[in-house]
Amino acid sequence: MGRRRQIDKVRASRDGHEFHEAWTARKATQLLWPDSDLSAIAVEGPSPTDQAGASAATLEIADLTFYYGGHPTFEDATRTTFAQFKYSIADQKKNFRASNAKKTVKKFGTTYRSFRRKYGVQAVKDRLDFQLVTNQPITGARDEFLLTATVQNLKRLVRHTAISPPMLEPA
Repeated sequence: MGRRRQIDKVRASRDGHEFHEAWTARKATQLLWPDSDLSAIAVEGPSPTDQAGASAATLEIADLTFYYGGHPTFEDATRTTFAQFKYSIADQKKNFRASNAKKTVKKFGTTYRSFRRKYGVQAVKDRLDFQLVTNQPITGARDEFLLTATVQNLKRLVRHTAISPPMLEPA
């Protein structure tokens, strides 16, 4: 078994921030497209209005918050998407597995339930989404399916705690 190479933690952190910033800049160009319904992007949390009374999980999970079709509040937007970034310099060539998203999905679930209590089931069902962005490849039908199904269909999960550990364990 080979030794794991040393990672410069300062460089890794800076690289992670640069990945986040470059991805955000590319996404922000959509604000200029005449046919885009993206109306605002909040960085490092939801908009100030949505931060009031937001759960700690919501504040932690929202690296970016995208507001579509309205003002930058959940109540006024036609859709709100919380995006979480997972960047790894050490594992950038290693497959991102469903098990790597366990804590993220748990916080997505907490955020979902918090919004459901505050705004109601139908509003959340119609207008709240989650995204997971990583620099790692996602290969293998099982992990791709689990990540896609878990993140995109989070609303269908009865409780995020119902996600069984075997489902999120590496194969």
